[in-house]
Amino acid sequence: MRIDVHAHYFPGPYLDLIDALSHGEVETSMGRRGAHATHAADAAVRIEAMDKAGVGMQILSIATGGPYISNEIGAIIGARAANDAYAEMVRLHPQRFKAFATLPLPHVAAALAEMTRAFDELGMIGIGIATKMGGKSLADPSFDPVYEELNRRGGVLFVHPIGHSCDSSLLESTGLTWPLGAPFEDTAAALQLLQTGFVQRFPRIRAIMPHLGGTLPFLVHRLDHQQSRFMNGHGTPSQLVKKFWYDSVNGIAAALRCSCDTFGVDRIVFGTDYPFWSGPAHQHASEYLDNAGLSAADVLAISEGNARALFGDALNA
Repeated sequence: MRIDVHAHYFPGPYLDLIDALSHGEVETSMGRRGAHATHAADAAVRIEAMDKAGVGMQILSIATGGPYISNEIGAIIGARAANDAYAEMVRLHPQRFKAFATLPLPHVAAALAEMTRAFDELGMIGIGIATKMGGKSLADPSFDPVYEELNRRGGVLFVHPIGHSCDSSLLESTGLTWPLGAPFEDTAAALQLLQTGFVQRFPRIRAIMPHLGGTLPFLVHRLDHQQSRFMNGHGTPSQLVKKFWYDSVNGIAAALRCSCDTFGVDRIVFGTDYPFWSGPAHQHASEYLDNAGLSAADVLAISEGNARALFGDALNA
């Protein structure tokens, strides 16, 4: 059974609510594309696609379109609505779905309260965050209390780009926000966390970086060579990147092999980016693992074993 750690769910009523609450502050167009691709909340359509791709379970997350609203009350209402919808999907199909909770950031006290509700009342198995929330990087020190609580719980953190193009007008003006900007966001987010000593300060957080870490697998030697320019004494990048996990969303066999060599096979978990990868693309996200020249044991570890080690009994609840 393949366990997909990178799958999105966009309930139509949630997107409508966020549009009303944020007054355009939160971009929901990507979420609406995803909702359309999966016929909104039709679980049967989703499960059929999963079965075709050999996916036994999805761990759902919102990613772009999250409740990152400057008005605190609006952010709280949005986060609670999203988490309630996710909890209902899991309740109806507990063998097929689990979920990452979303938080009303950048409002830290409210985020801590919602994290408690998500874990202790709704049964979420981790937290999903974006690379930038409320105008702040995920590595902003104001978010440390959230990470301290997640570290206390030994929780899983799933990171996802939000489509801010790394604040590049060039990427935005040329339509490269998602094709190129997203993997750049992945790369920058991981390095920003490492710059702050994240893995040393929060050693019990198990953080998953999406899309094989963006460009990280191909840049580690360069990063090591220039670490004095940006690491502030927090360690060697090529060693620290092995403290994170990385989902397999990419589709190129050579990139997957490079990531296994860079991070270790035990740090790669399976992902499909459903529904943005749907139809044949969704099936390819699964099939390319089998055609990457990896051993059967490595394919099994990436497909299922590493996720089971990462989440433990939470997948069986």
